[in-house]
Amino acid sequence: MRLFAARHARVASTGLCYGRQDVPTLIDDEEAAGRILQELGEDRCHVSAVWSSPAKRCRLPAERLARNLGVPIHLSEELQEIHYGAWEGQPWETLERDDGQRLKRWMDVLPD
Repeated sequence: MRLFAARHARVASTGLCYGRQDVPTLIDDEEAAGRILQELGEDRCHVSAVWSSPAKRCRLPAERLARNLGVPIHLSEELQEIHYGAWEGQPWETLERDDGQRLKRWMDVLPD
């Protein structure tokens, strides 16, 4: 079995700790699905299913992709991005200013 993974398109909310919030992407769903199809190339005939996070930025292009490939789509909560709790929806610069020590401790545990 082969696995092909794709991340959602860049979001239009730069500098924002968005986590699980629905934020728009810089390209539309059709273009995002088209880019994935292009990357798949000839391997598209081997795709048996599409799995996606339920977040709109992931789900909408995944639905187009699955429809185009004629395969089922499966939504999984386990594929959602991290939930940042009280930080969610806040600009990173605000977090640095208002909660800098805790943010630094959290960032320090991330792998390089």
